[in-house]
Amino acid sequence: MSVSLFSSSDPGAPMLQGVNGSMCTVLDWILTQKSWAIEYTSTNARIYRPSTGNRYRLYVNHDSAVSNDARAAVVRGCENATAASDAGLVDPFPLSSQLSNTNSNWLASITTGTVNRNWYALASETFIALF
Repeated sequence: MSVSLFSSSDPGAPMLQGVNGSMCTVLDWILTQKSWAIEYTSTNARIYRPSTGNRYRLYVNHDSAVSNDARAAVVRGCENATAASDAGLVDPFPLSSQLSNTNSNWLASITTGTVNRNWYALASETFIALF
């Protein structure tokens, strides 16, 4: 397993903003470089699958209609998926009953809008940490 450092200052790296879909654009760029598959897509939502390990999926939905805030993306793990939506998650974790969509999220920006935010990520074929 090789761990790579990515940042918003890398050539071709997209910027993270407090607008719907921005988190997906950044994760598309990072994770495909580490051989993750984008299994399902819909407007502002993705299902990512790592190339090795247990291969559980990562669900990301950066849409204010789901998170109630364009600054935040709903993020959940799941064992399997049939679509890039809450309804398409098979055995998700945490469950919505354990943590609501408005609390199961990653913050893309401290403000709503197109202000570019610097970011760093550590990623491998099995994990990602976004800062």
